[in-house]
Amino acid sequence: MTPLQLFIRILLVTILCTNQISLAIAAEAITDDTSDAALWRSLTMDGRKGIILGYKLGTLKTYRKTTEYWLATGYFRKKPSANDLARIKAKVYTAADTLTVVGGTSKLYEDPANAYVILQDAIYMAIDRLKGNDIEQQLREARQSGYEIHVEDAAQK
Repeated sequence: MTPLQLFIRILLVTILCTNQISLAIAAEAITDDTSDAALWRSLTMDGRKGIILGYKLGTLKTYRKTTEYWLATGYFRKKPSANDLARIKAKVYTAADTLTVVGGTSKLYEDPANAYVILQDAIYMAIDRLKGNDIEQQLREARQSGYEIHVEDAAQK
């Protein structure tokens, strides 16, 4: 694994952990159906916009702080090019309009097959779809993973 690949992996994990805290707080409002689709549907438009705005701001701040940290530590043997940094930013941050991402996420959750797709996965896929990327493979994996997590959580209750 190259230093750039390691950096991207650490950055994505940091973002997912940050987003999971926000989702855990929002999930307290749901008692009957614990799927992320139910969580999303239970939120008002302002709540949905708040989740997406938090995601966007969190990813941007994480990107900035992580790049500052890694560059300052001298982890990279050479200074990453502006192109490398732009590719990292493109992977983790979106400048898409908040309402557009809300709509894309809502559209994913309209399909009952996506009921257990984890919310941050749905957000990533909505953004990828907005960028024109094919998300079918990603969606299949997210459905399977989300269902397994849901079954595991249900078994622990």
